[in-house]
Amino acid sequence: MANVEASPVTLVDFANPLTEQSSTLTFNGVDYVSGNAVDGNFNSDLINGETCAHTETEGHPWWRLNLLESRCIAQVGIVNRRDGSYVRLAGAEVLVGGIQRRKRCGSPVSAESANIPGGMNLVICDPPIRGDEIVIHIPKDEATLQICEVLLWEVSTCG
Repeated sequence: MANVEASPVTLVDFANPLTEQSSTLTFNGVDYVSGNAVDGNFNSDLINGETCAHTETEGHPWWRLNLLESRCIAQVGIVNRRDGSYVRLAGAEVLVGGIQRRKRCGSPVSAESANIPGGMNLVICDPPIRGDEIVIHIPKDEATLQICEVLLWEVSTCG
């Protein structure tokens, strides 16, 4: 039997992230834009921190990150808000791939893990998935997507 060594998992550094989302909530004059989810600010107090991405309530809301190059994604961390309504993240799915083809990474965010104020929901891609974009969406007819920070971990080789 061959001795196989696992590829080390490293945090992806976003130099100039390109993001977009299905809609943008504006509240008290603040636009909760998609780029807030990759700004490096882990303040998960949506209203006082003003650093989270937030869609309107709509059918199948989504958030997308263009990685600009293909990467082998092993884990995705989603930091939830801590000041209320955090259970809204329940059912969120992470997709990795490209415009033509995406694969779901891990399991949807559970109600139990979404119910932790300001918690990081770690989604494991097993096996890792190669792609140049990440999409986080909630496949429901009426939902709100709110993300305070997204972290990605990659490995050098995909299965």
